[in-house]
Amino acid sequence: MSGRFGITYSRMVVAAFGIILLALGGTLTYLTLTVEGAAPTLFFTPLGFLVAILGVFLLLSKDA
Repeated sequence: MSGRFGITYSRMVVAAFGIILLALGGTLTYLTLTVEGAAPTLFFTPLGFLVAILGVFLLLSKDA
């Protein structure tokens, strides 16, 4: 089922999840870089980058 502009519903859902993951990953990375202390940043900063990168991949994917 495609809409008027040739955008499928599955593509819209994938894009929405991509935006959500990008926002969550960016927020997690920002918060871990601004917190004092080194313990949280060792694990959560790479995790935030990974979540943000997954969001970017979902946004850039052509097939849904």
